[in-house]
Amino acid sequence: MTWPSGELRQDVWDRWLAFDPVVNVHDRLDNLRKLAGILLDAGAHDDYNLHWGHRLLSHHLDDAGIKHAFWENPGNHGGRANERYQLALEWMSGILERG
Repeated sequence: MTWPSGELRQDVWDRWLAFDPVVNVHDRLDNLRKLAGILLDAGAHDDYNLHWGHRLLSHHLDDAGIKHAFWENPGNHGGRANERYQLALEWMSGILERG
């Protein structure tokens, strides 16, 4: 995204943002409504600050009336991964049972 000079390449940054779910959520609401379930799970102390994006994405989904699960655990980016995978699989099995 930057040249060796550190200068931002706006064309590359714009392409990057086009894939950011927080940025493009409003363009994808119809497709998101078709999903059987949406799970957002992040550590409250995420090393990459992804919890902020999860909070904002959850807010946008709430505003659009899209049902989803939002979990924020007391961990960081990957420190509780095994526990989180287990909980996510349990959540997904409940979604699949209903479907």
